[in-house]
Amino acid sequence: MRQVAETGPYMHNGSITSLEAVIEFYNAGGGDDSGKAAQLRSLHLTGEEKADLLAFLHSLTGTLPKVSSRPPGF
Repeated sequence: MRQVAETGPYMHNGSITSLEAVIEFYNAGGGDDSGKAAQLRSLHLTGEEKADLLAFLHSLTGTLPKVSSRPPGF
């Protein structure tokens, strides 16, 4: 989930363009696809809970550490 705020569009087909819309999609129960898992139901999140979730997802974005192309000790 690292950098999730920078990796839109979202969903397998790129149909949702913002994290806010992804949260709304799942909060509403995840759409009406006939193949949807029965466990996907409305989350009934409050406005504050949705804002907190969005803030958490944005907190996963930051400066990535530099990775050496050589293993340590070489």
